[in-house]
Amino acid sequence: MAKGAGLSLGESRLVLGVDRTDCSKGAIHRMKAFERFLEINPAWRNKATLLQVTLTPGADDNRGEIEAELAGFIARINGRFGDAAWTPIRNINRSFSRSALAGVCRLADAVPW
Repeated sequence: MAKGAGLSLGESRLVLGVDRTDCSKGAIHRMKAFERFLEINPAWRNKATLLQVTLTPGADDNRGEIEAELAGFIARINGRFGDAAWTPIRNINRSFSRSALAGVCRLADAVPW
């Protein structure tokens, strides 16, 4: 069984990104980096999936704008590189307990923090 099989990734390697949506553009930079990775490493297409966990803190004026911008990047990259059997980026936008987040970290093949 593949390491990320519990996340229905098949044989795909799991890259994990974890960011807050309140004022950080870290997730957007990670999307751009993953897109560039897929551009210059076509052999990794269908073999690596980025799971972006976007933690949602309390209310913030900029949160909606950042979430919309992030969703746009994800949609563009998934449309550009994805196919019926593989989605390059999956986004989870909610709060996680520390233990749940630790479990996802243990499943990951790469955690670019």
